[in-house]
Amino acid sequence: PERAGGYLRLAFHDAIARDTARGIGGADGSILLEIQYPENRGLELPLEQLRLIKAEVANQGLELSWADVIAVAGAQAVESAGGPTIAVRLGRRDALDPPRPTPRDLSRTYGPATSALSRATVSRALPEAGLDADGLTNFYARVGLGAPEDIVALSGAHTLGRHVSLLGLEKGQSEFSRPCLK
Repeated sequence: PERAGGYLRLAFHDAIARDTARGIGGADGSILLEIQYPENRGLELPLEQLRLIKAEVANQGLELSWADVIAVAGAQAVESAGGPTIAVRLGRRDALDPPRPTPRDLSRTYGPATSALSRATVSRALPEAGLDADGLTNFYARVGLGAPEDIVALSGAHTLGRHVSLLGLEKGQSEFSRPCLK
């Protein structure tokens, strides 16, 4: 259970970069190609742990794609944290290169907001912390998950795991300093 947050976040980041209009992206293992993006900070450790598990499974004669390994890890994370059992179909293919939506592809504005500064306007590939309820609805609708229960489940998943700050702040730190802003 203590690793559930990392595995779930890894699975979410792999799956959420999806362009439903073009039918590309999704849970395809391409997080391996995107691990250096700032929004994926802190996912190196869960990924390294999965490398060991994938190698152990391969030693037993079973080849799984990275997409399958990450999806199964995400489902196991939910179950180990007391959530439901999620059946995961195997057979995903890894995206080893594009076509895959990049954060830039997905950064076009979504939603009815009239101002780019509105908290209901989605302008990034991952949901931003400042989005209001309309913004979260717009974000998840873009990837085909607009039902209220989808939004509650996905937003509630942030209660698992550790705090990771893109500014390099520790949990509970309230003062900014030069080192954390570099």
